[in-house]
Amino acid sequence: MGSVAPLSLGGLKRQGGPWAGVVGLGLGFLVSAGAASAATVVAIDSGNTLRVRADGVVRTIRLACLEAPELDQTPHGPGAKATLQRLLPIGTPVTLITSAGPSATTAVAEVVSGAGNVNLEMVRTGQAFSTLNEQPQCDPLRYAEAENTAQFRRLGVWQVEGGIQRPWDWRIARAEAQAQREREQLAQQDLARLRAARPARLNAASQPNRSAVGSQLPPFQPGFYQQCLAISREQFMSRSMGVAPPKGLFESLCSCLNKPKTNETTDGLGKRCMGNFMQSLKSTFQPGL
Repeated sequence: MGSVAPLSLGGLKRQGGPWAGVVGLGLGFLVSAGAASAATVVAIDSGNTLRVRADGVVRTIRLACLEAPELDQTPHGPGAKATLQRLLPIGTPVTLITSAGPSATTAVAEVVSGAGNVNLEMVRTGQAFSTLNEQPQCDPLRYAEAENTAQFRRLGVWQVEGGIQRPWDWRIARAEAQAQREREQLAQQDLARLRAARPARLNAASQPNRSAVGSQLPPFQPGFYQQCLAISREQFMSRSMGVAPPKGLFESLCSCLNKPKTNETTDGLGKRCMGNFMQSLKSTFQPGL
């Protein structure tokens, strides 16, 4: 393993705690809360992710017990990365205090340099939020104190009252926005396919026309007539207290709606067909009027 700069254990060693019995840094050994090992910083990827080399292997390290803003959360995400770069320049020897990592090349760890606990410093300067509820392996009192200091001084992410949008909420919002964009894109593709599949007469009818008033006719989907019948009958039965509709009433309505005239607008089609429908309905239930 590479050499490690001398480091005071005053901030790490607690009587009877997980760091009791730590007698040296620069050696790989197990302690009650995890393993401490020496490494050298080779890259900073974000405000809470870096890469180190240890025993000839490059590992990705995620800072434990905190979460920095995403890089797209400007200016705080890039600011957190810049702060971590200042704290851990390339080539800095560090000690990693880890629990079991997801794999041989990744780990969640507290990172300690010659200047002290980097994780705590990121929280203390307002460059990250503490996440002790998800990662309880860190000292809760020290992290709570560090975050309270940042809030009180309105540093970094706490410059806004209550703090900026949390990174985990920001990721959810980003995913939802992306899903909405994809749904809209699929809908546009479906619309284009329907327009391409329509008869030429309906395509012509939906084009802008100086003599047409109101919105142009929408594309008609296959199965519109059957859907119209089902919906119309269902609505009629729900409002007529079980009285069956006159025979052929909705067939005429849906057939009318399914056969727009050339250059007929949506408003014109609806008024024509509903006018015929209401006249038929009145003649059926109030003959002679």
